[in-house]
This record gives sequence, C-alpha cells and structure tokens, in this order.
Amino acid sequence: MADGVPATTCSRLKEAAQAEFGNLQNSVKSEKKYNHSRDAMRAIRRMGVGWRVPLDNFKHICSNGEVLKITYMHPKKLAGFLMEKHPMVLLGNPSVDAAESICEAYWEAYRNFHGTHEVYRLFENELRWCIPIAVHGDEGRGKRRSNTTVVSWEAVLGLKGKSSCDECVPSHMNLSEEQRDIDVHATAKSLRSNMQGHSFLQHFPCFVLPGTLGKQVYEKLLAEIMELMSSQLSELFYNGFVVDGVTWRLVVVGCKADLKWHSKVCKLTRGFENKSSTRDLAQCHWCHAGMPGVPAEEQGPTATWTRSMFTDRPWLPQKRPYQLKIPFDSQRPEYLYKCDQFHCLRLGLYRHFAGSCIFWILRTGFFLVGGQVHEKLDAAWGHFKMWQTMTGKRAALRSFSPSLFNYDSRRSYPWINCKASDCLLCLEWIISLCVGVLNDHRLGPNQLPTVEVMLSSARLAVRWFKLVYGHGLWLSPSCGAYLYEVGASFLKGYAILADHAWEDQQCLWALVPKFHFHLHTVHELWHQLNSGALVVANPVHWDCSQNEDFIGRMSRLTRRVDIRVCTSKVLEFYLVKAAILLQRHFGKLKASRRKGGKA
Repeated sequence: MADGVPATTCSRLKEAAQAEFGNLQNSVKSEKKYNHSRDAMRAIRRMGVGWRVPLDNFKHICSNGEVLKITYMHPKKLAGFLMEKHPMVLLGNPSVDAAESICEAYWEAYRNFHGTHEVYRLFENELRWCIPIAVHGDEGRGKRRSNTTVVSWEAVLGLKGKSSCDECVPSHMNLSEEQRDIDVHATAKSLRSNMQGHSFLQHFPCFVLPGTLGKQVYEKLLAEIMELMSSQLSELFYNGFVVDGVTWRLVVVGCKADLKWHSKVCKLTRGFENKSSTRDLAQCHWCHAGMPGVPAEEQGPTATWTRSMFTDRPWLPQKRPYQLKIPFDSQRPEYLYKCDQFHCLRLGLYRHFAGSCIFWILRTGFFLVGGQVHEKLDAAWGHFKMWQTMTGKRAALRSFSPSLFNYDSRRSYPWINCKASDCLLCLEWIISLCVGVLNDHRLGPNQLPTVEVMLSSARLAVRWFKLVYGHGLWLSPSCGAYLYEVGASFLKGYAILADHAWEDQQCLWALVPKFHFHLHTVHELWHQLNSGALVVANPVHWDCSQNEDFIGRMSRLTRRVDIRVCTSKVLEFYLVKAAILLQRHFGKLKASRRKGGKA
C-alpha cells in the first residue's frame, strides 16, 4: 500500500495505463494468482523489518473430531528476544546494568505494598533480575457482530512519562518525620508508568481469539489456552530465561481487566453482577461487602467490610480460575485481580455522578422552566456546546438525549453512556455549570448546599486523575496522602448527594458496586500511609487506559484480515508495527550490554 492506496488498485491502474498506450499484451491478466498481502509480507521479511519472534501453534480437538489450530506468541520467546535486542522495552532503560538497580529498587518499594508476594519467599537475593509485568485480558469488536478476545502481558516499567513530585501537600493527614524524608526510595520515585507512548511498545499480545468460532468451541478453547499461558508465565517465574549468562525472571504483579472479564475468567461467586432488590448479596471478590450486616457503601478505615478482606476464596473448589497457576500470593490469591480505575471511575462512578448532576439541575428549571425531558436536554446540550467553544475542547458526543442517559422515567437512575474522555469533559463542564447555578440566585436556600457539594465533588473527581497520571509508579508519602484525601473526599461527597436524593425521593447518584471498588483503592492508600511506608504505590499500576487502546488496535486488525488466518496474521502485523514504532521513537538510543554475564 502506498499513500493509503491498496495494492489491488495500483495493479488495476497499471493495467489501464498499459492498455491506453497500446501495450495490450501486457494489459491482459496472467493466469498466475497474485496475493498482494503475502507478497508484501515477504518483502518486509527480506528487508529485515519487524521483530524476529517465532510463533507457536495450539491445537484444539473439537467434539466432532475436527482439529482447530490457533497461533499464539510464547512469552518466553518474546521476552528473550527483547532482552537480547531491546531491553529498554521491558526495563524502561537502555542500560542493562542500570536496569538491574531499577528492578531492585522497584521490588524494595513493592515490599511495602505487598510483602507476601512469592518473589520475596523464593528469590529474595535475585530481585535485581526479576522484571515486573502485568497481565490483561478483554474483548473487542470483531467480525460479524462478534467479540474478539485479546490476552496480553505488559511491562510495568514505563519508557515515557513523569516521575513523582514532592509538591503535593495534604491538608489534614499527619506524616512522621521519617515519611517526610524525600531521599528515601529516590530511584523508585523516579520510575515511570507505561501510560504514555504508543500502546504497542510495552503491551505484548499472547493470542487473539475470534468470537466467530461458536460459543461452545470458544469457551473450551479459551479455557485451554488461558491455562497454557498461565503455565508459561509460571515457568518464566520459576525457571526464567537466560540472556548473556544472566537468568531473568518475569514476575506478575497483577491481572488487569474490567469487572466483567474478572468474573468470567475467575468464575467468581462474589462479584459485581450479584444484584437484588429484595436480599443482600456479596458483590466484591476481595471481601464480603454486600452480605447481611456488611454494607458495601460504608466508608472509613474501620468499615465493617475491611475485617472480611481475603478471609476466603470467591470461587468454588471445583471451578478454579484459569490464572491460578501464576505464582503470586498463596495467602490471598484473589488479590491478583486488581481494581481498575479506568473502568471503576471514568467508565463507572463518574458517569453516574455526571448523569445525576445534570438531571438534578434540569429539575431545578435552570435550563428550561417546564417542557419535556428531551427539550431540557436540548437546552443543556446547547450550554455544553457553548462551553466547548469557549474552552477550545471537543467532545465526541453529538447531542444529549434520554437514551444517552439511559433514562426511561423518574424511577430510572440516570448515567451518561459516553467515552471516558468525554466523561471527564462533562465533569469539567459541570464545574462551570455549578458556578453558574450558584451565581444565578434562582435556587432556594435548601438547594444551595447540594450544588456546593456537587461543585466540590466534581473538582475532586477531575483532580484525582490529574494526580494519578501526573506522577510515576511510586509516590512520596506527601503525594500519597494528598491523593488519599482527594479520593476519600469525593466518595464522601458522592454519598452525601445520594443521601440527599434519597430524602427527596429522587433516583439519583446510585450507589453502584463500583463505588465500593473505589473504596478499596482509597483504603489501600490509607493502609500504606498508616503503616509508615516511605513510598506509596500509585493506582496507575492497574489503570487500563492504554490497554483499551491496545485492544481496539488489535481488534481493528482482526476485522481487516481473513477470519481463517486472523490468529496468525494479526500477531505478524503486530511484530512489524512494534519494530517500526520502536525505531521511530527511540531509534537514537542504543542498548548497552554488559561485557560479562553473572557468575
């Protein structure tokens, strides 16, 4: 393809030009069948473009005896290639010697966060050769209205981005003098996350599974290949791989995904999908929140659900998770499945918060006195569109409608069904909107406190992600305390608004399960600070923003190749694209290799 023109179009233009100039003999098509995609891949291989990583095949025997072949990429082969040719992709630094000290600093900081990880029990003296990684799985849009499953692993140590600062000052949380020492864990505080840069550079696919295989075949095949991948990651933990005489190990620090994927892969008996209006049901795989006597919305470090954390497993003994083979923590294996800030907030609680704020203001008559809901939403859209013009920001939304807010009647809890980026734009608009409502002086004195809480909560919601993305993997205690105050204050404001709506008999600010999962994130910050930790783990560790971009790109590739070869072709295209991106962004940096290996 040249300048976006397909190769077949180029061939037709060539034949037409030959016919126009009288070369009729050459214009006649030859009997030879041309495959432009195959010829292009051969040319790419001859030029040496792409990462030279061999692919493997997994064979699944169907119930009718048919053998189904799925191509996958062995993590050991890819990790070995990258450590030999491009170690900076895995280690965040082109120098292997410097990366060893970086890995050691990371694990010393991680000890404060999760000291019962298996890596400390088995490889206490080899932490400098242990590379932290995370595993991710999700589904994207495939062909024929089906879903494409993509499972990948990623390097935790980022190539680009910002490091931690020491400018954040908590307002009321007291820190010890030792925690205020900015020189402790200085290397760990300088580590960057993988949230910046192209998602292909530090996210590595294991396999792509199209959903067109059929439900029965798909479920069995997914279970088999997930167990195979877990066994391979377990081997990389215990045995590692050797490069230049050094045994490197891949250590999984968490599995990232949305709640739906966790429930599907882990076969959870306690999960977010447990909903009932008549009885209490467990909704968290970490604790017993939602069960009788354990309210999920209870806040504070001493909440009832904190005493039930990791006391028993959220799955049946005969239906164990696929990824249980991955070495992690024998005392609390469910801790492997992390709470994701992208899905819990930007695609979760924030959408409920924005939708409820907009509808509460609609009911005050600020935009339009009287009229139907769709007419008031049109007026609100005009205000939002004008705000975009004044601020120079652009949302992907094109209008406000009752269906966008999933609103059927006053018994419906509204939430805005939009992209994560648009959700943050709506929160920024709500900040300006609340200021305008307060200055309008048309509300009654009993309504002003609600607007003030909405304003402060919206500011806290926007500030949370600015802090999370504006820091590195590890925070100083001051930054961690400030982030804790922001998260806890937002949850408190949201609960106050939900209480006001309940008293006014309005269905607004629903206390959904994702409210509880954000409580866990805030509680983790408090637990680290209260234990006297000198460095605090940034929740950006488990953010899936880049993973969603990666899933979208991989799914787009599956829709552009033949379904019969998509499992292999997509991985081949990834290896080519990743090599081009690495050369484009970091072509001037050369990996420095040690002269001698480990004794």
